[in-house]
Amino acid sequence: QTQGKLFGYAKRYVDYLVKPQNEMQAFRQFLFRYYIGGVLSKGMLNATQTLTMTYPTLSKYTSMPSLKVSKAMAKALLPTDKLDSELGRGLQDAIHDGVISKQVVTMLRGERYGNKFNSLDKALGFYFDTAEMYNRKVAFVAAFDAVKNGQIKGINTDYNSAKEFAENFVRETQFELTKAKVVS
Repeated sequence: QTQGKLFGYAKRYVDYLVKPQNEMQAFRQFLFRYYIGGVLSKGMLNATQTLTMTYPTLSKYTSMPSLKVSKAMAKALLPTDKLDSELGRGLQDAIHDGVISKQVVTMLRGERYGNKFNSLDKALGFYFDTAEMYNRKVAFVAAFDAVKNGQIKGINTDYNSAKEFAENFVRETQFELTKAKVVS
């Protein structure tokens, strides 16, 4: 009996995390529209996250982070097929894995997963979406390149090690705000 209750609890918890109900969907949508949506300055402020988070965090792991971040900022603007093959593949995998995606913006907007985007919210979130995706790409590229160039001590320079480090670096610097990981 106890195992059945525990299993039921675990199943409900996993469902809650995997298929969010978004209890406060309308409220988050209102807050997004009021505070963030369509405000160019909020998108510009979000764009500074590379300088305020990626650069200082990268300096913990390697020397000359400004050069690495500057190169990453340029590379992040390129399509993945124009990048070094391993870096392009790593970025594609990170996008596929949800490390670099619009999931955070979707949650901030108060949208339910699986529902079509509201056209108004999509237009209002353009600057914020663009800045968020760019920040995540820059963080990934800077970390991936640092590992591949042997500049991170104690980490192998193979593809899988570089991808894993870069994905963790993005999570560390770009803040994942999901029900599974809530900032407290």
